[in-house]
Amino acid sequence: VEDFCLAEDHPWIKLEDDILYDEGGKRLVRCFNSGVTEIVIPEGVTSVGNRAFYSSGNLAAVTLPDSVTTINSGAFTNCSKAIILYCADDSYAA
Repeated sequence: VEDFCLAEDHPWIKLEDDILYDEGGKRLVRCFNSGVTEIVIPEGVTSVGNRAFYSSGNLAAVTLPDSVTTINSGAFTNCSKAIILYCADDSYAA
């Protein structure tokens, strides 16, 4: 995606740091920065969508907040590196 425009006051979709969220920021839909090497998903996000990090070839580490309870299949499709997922020992993701 070369250009993406979204109204700042959109009630249920937001774009922050090249990452698209929906459902009021609860679902990470897509990371548009294919060169990202690591990401910290913000607290409050509950799910990571299918193909959210599609072809993020440089992605090596993802930090999950305790709020994430679902990572959809294919979230990391076509990522060429092994990805380390960081989460708290007592989190749902552990």
